[in-house]
Amino acid sequence: MMLSARKDGAFTLIEVIIAIAILGFSLLAILPLLFTSLSINTETALASRAQMLAAERVNQLQTWPESQILNSSCLTKKGGADKGVCVDGNNGEVDTFNGIKIYRTYRFDELNVQGSKAPSYIITVTVSYNYKGQQVSRVFTATWIRP
Repeated sequence: MMLSARKDGAFTLIEVIIAIAILGFSLLAILPLLFTSLSINTETALASRAQMLAAERVNQLQTWPESQILNSSCLTKKGGADKGVCVDGNNGEVDTFNGIKIYRTYRFDELNVQGSKAPSYIITVTVSYNYKGQQVSRVFTATWIRP
């Protein structure tokens, strides 16, 4: 008995099973890339959020009057003792992102700038969070030269 070619153009069951198996193995090979992509996306979003929170705080601090800066417990005068940092929010916690708590601290360091009548400052804002069991700190600085 001789096998004849199918005339209706349909696939046999074994062809369908083989095609599904090949598709399944292909998807399994791509799956780790998906998880890596999601992890990198979260890290990038956290870094972006940290930068936004730091820029926001620098802008707020640059509106402070001189008296508030001078009375601040986080001002280190040129040549003076380091006074440390000021903590924002509730023990430093200012935001959450996907359940991750974000903390922010800031400080002023006095600069002596030639020709400036008012003291100028370096503002340092540190944003930190715990991601995948590791403490991540991002430090942002801005020079504020007052006229």
